[in-house]
Amino acid sequence: MERGDHLDHLIISTIEEPWYKSLVSQVRELLNPKVEPPLVLTSKPVPVKDIWGEYNYSR
Repeated sequence: MERGDHLDHLIISTIEEPWYKSLVSQVRELLNPKVEPPLVLTSKPVPVKDIWGEYNYSR
C-alpha cells in the first residue's frame, strides 16, 4: 500500500532545534521573563435575563 500525501503531516521531516538548546532557552525565559505591556480590557458586561428562579410547574 502506497503512502498518500494526506499522511505527510504526520511525519516529522526535520527537527528545527535540538532539545538541549530548547531547554536552555526555556530556563532562560523562566528566569528572565519578557516584560509585556499592561492588559487593556475593552469588553463590558451585558445584562442578561436571570435563568435561575422558581419554577411552578403543575400538571
